[in-house]
Amino acid sequence: MDPNLTAILVAIFAPALCGAASLLVPRPALGARMVVAIAGPVLAIGALACILAAHGIDRPTTVAVAWMPAFELDLAFNADRLGMFFALLVSVIGLLITLYARAYFGPDRDVLY
Repeated sequence: MDPNLTAILVAIFAPALCGAASLLVPRPALGARMVVAIAGPVLAIGALACILAAHGIDRPTTVAVAWMPAFELDLAFNADRLGMFFALLVSVIGLLITLYARAYFGPDRDVLY
């Protein structure tokens, strides 16, 4: 598999998958739940940083996957400057929101529903 495609897919799906996985962690294990929730944005930022390190900011990266070959439809991702800026912006803000939410709600271990 193409490393650029892997990095783009990690940047897209890691926050959603880690957010859903954090719901599977038992509620009393707040530390583990927080680590799983933070892992998504951190993985996305790391994957985007790998793309930027490999290709720089001046060359857009395009990867395509044959989605429906019978109809000649491809699923293409174009990582250009504007897209990378907004992807990094959303990932960093998502990380900050996750950290803020943890600090805002506090260590409420009494609620076990």
